[in-house]
Amino acid sequence: MAFNLLSNKKGFKGNILNAPFSKGFILVEILIVIAIIGALTAIAASGISALVETFKFKSTIREIGNNGAGCEAESIARGVE
Repeated sequence: MAFNLLSNKKGFKGNILNAPFSKGFILVEILIVIAIIGALTAIAASGISALVETFKFKSTIREIGNNGAGCEAESIARGVE
């Protein structure tokens, strides 16, 4: 019944997206979406920076261990204690 009522209106083409009142987004809607995206980005950035610091720390520890193992192998090859 609602479709029949709307279909009798001038400018209605059977789809609500084609109605004359839905030409696009208003500025307030766009600003709200941008604000939401900004907030989510800020939350994600803090988490990503923490992960980067963790990876740097683990990489440094791994590098120290590899250098220690390399020094041990070289001292054994040279016969040095």
